[in-house]
Amino acid sequence: MSANICRKTFADININDAFFQSLKDDYPGFTLWFNRKSNQDAFVQYDENGNISGFLYLKLEEKVVEDIRPVIRAGKILKVGTFKINAHGTKMGEQFIKIIMDYAINEDVDICYTTIFLKHQKLIALMESFGFEEYGEKDIYVFNSRSASIGETLIALKIAECEEKGMDFHQVVETVESYIEGQNTFFLLETLETL
Repeated sequence: MSANICRKTFADININDAFFQSLKDDYPGFTLWFNRKSNQDAFVQYDENGNISGFLYLKLEEKVVEDIRPVIRAGKILKVGTFKINAHGTKMGEQFIKIIMDYAINEDVDICYTTIFLKHQKLIALMESFGFEEYGEKDIYVFNSRSASIGETLIALKIAECEEKGMDFHQVVETVESYIEGQNTFFLLETLETL
């Protein structure tokens, strides 16, 4: 492993570092997901000021990945769950790719995959230069919370609950849409002076 990349538990990584803002913007449930991983490890790189400049999370899966079309079937699967760097003309991306490859070899995985939004063309090009190929499409669904504040948090918790129960993509969508339909959001006014 590169000397300036360290392995840490999520609990020891500052989620409030500005580095994570774009991930929070792209993934509304990112903070909740991050906090649920508190006892798991990730690879982190810090700049000279102690700010995060790179982050990598890897997850081992087995047999089938059903939320990708066509599904992935293999004995042992390595998911590159979260991979982000602040590129600045160094070989940082290559250092993280080396960690992915070493991990895959050490764990004797059959296949390695990641999901990347099309807007990240530089990352796609980097991954392709190391042998990754475009394979399929991932199921993505955007919920209209029709709510605010705690209502959105409750929806994120419902999604997490569905995931923990092992529901497939379509079951999660159906369950959460039903949950949203049954939610009501109320606002409390302490005075009528503003009316």
